[in-house]
Amino acid sequence: MNLQAQNSESISIFEKRPKDFTHSIEIVAAYVKVQERLLFMKYTANKGSFWSVPGGKIENGETAFEALKRELKEETGIEILNTTEIKPLNKLYIVKPGINYISYPFQILLKNFPSVIISDEHDDFVWKKPLDAVQNYPILPGAKEALIYHTGD
Repeated sequence: MNLQAQNSESISIFEKRPKDFTHSIEIVAAYVKVQERLLFMKYTANKGSFWSVPGGKIENGETAFEALKRELKEETGIEILNTTEIKPLNKLYIVKPGINYISYPFQILLKNFPSVIISDEHDDFVWKKPLDAVQNYPILPGAKEALIYHTGD
């Protein structure tokens, strides 16, 4: 699947590892969902002021699930105690100019909106329906295409 990013970079997303695919990092993405809305975090200006779902790099020796819980706590202050709230989604192979990576996305279904504590790398957050976010916010290239893939918007 080839998708165009909002800044005209060509970004390709694959469900299966493409031939000759090499990656430099593996990341997790947390699709925290409450009442049909997802949590989006706004990166600070020195990180481009893009919006994205919480997530980040999987550290050495860490599983994707461990990275998910760590990143969510670091970026939002949200701790997931009940693992039945967490559902892994399809792993994606993402090719962007300058970087290839593997994304391990998870859907986290919550009944109520949790309090969010913003980390130093962010300066705002919103709860938005995916289509609203894609249409009205500058979503991080790569994250935008993955969001469209996973939510169908």
